[in-house]
Amino acid sequence: MWISDPDDPNSTFQIYRFKVVLFGAACSPFILNAAIKSHLENDGSEIATDLSKNIYVDNILSGRDTEQDLIAYHTEATNLMKSSGFNLREWATNSPELRKIAIKSNSSCLDSKVNVLGLRWDTNTDSLCYPKREFAQPSKTDLLITKREVVRATASLYDPLGFIAPVHISANIFIQKLWKAKLEWDEPLTTNSMANGLNYVKSYKPLPTLRFHVAILIPQ
Repeated sequence: MWISDPDDPNSTFQIYRFKVVLFGAACSPFILNAAIKSHLENDGSEIATDLSKNIYVDNILSGRDTEQDLIAYHTEATNLMKSSGFNLREWATNSPELRKIAIKSNSSCLDSKVNVLGLRWDTNTDSLCYPKREFAQPSKTDLLITKREVVRATASLYDPLGFIAPVHISANIFIQKLWKAKLEWDEPLTTNSMANGLNYVKSYKPLPTLRFHVAILIPQ
């Protein structure tokens, strides 16, 4: 409800109704997911089932064994989503042929390095790496590391494929020790714990230089 005259706080109210979901509303992600799920379930095709299984919020991660099948997937998926008003507007692919098609339709991702579930995928080399993270480094005059900083650094890396499990597990064990020590969130760590915390932070630095090349094995 809004007042009819902004200059008169005693003016009568006017009632307005949103005809679309308000951007930023708490319910928006749920409504989006429910609408997409309903659309795909009602269609029931093979492509709809694939899309339903591989949608993560507003991204779709999928693929095909051959370039011909991939191009057909692009066409069918685009038409299926468009039939309900959804636009698959940006395609990232390691396929040169599909990239050409996406460029012609003005739907190609301009960046060859895209985010995929916490990882960075280089579509040119078909390799995965971890994004660069800047962690706070205590200065020589202010050596303050807290449990909050350690947890923040550990939680900032998402590792769905477990490539950096040795680093992550060690960091989580260290956090477990901090909880057992009953440290408060912003209480400075002891000298020994602080040294361990710095070591874990330093162990994250080389991660962006690691490259994992994608290999697809097709059973005969």
